[in-house]
Amino acid sequence: MKKLVLSMLLVMMAFTMNANTIANQLSINNDLLLEDNPVSCYEAADSAASALGYIYGLSYEQEYEVFAFLYDDCMANNP
Repeated sequence: MKKLVLSMLLVMMAFTMNANTIANQLSINNDLLLEDNPVSCYEAADSAASALGYIYGLSYEQEYEVFAFLYDDCMANNP
């Protein structure tokens, strides 16, 4: 099961941006946010996972795996 989820993640990531880019794009698109107050990794990963879940018809568990991957990636690249 984990191999299947990982494979799906890799395919999805090939068609999407990484979590840092998503976070930056969400910050740019939100008029209420200032440059020194970017969207958090949680918000970015949650939004991206929800969108991917809707697009690809993922189950709740699969969507959570996508969220966890994106969140961990974002946190690792934003010390």
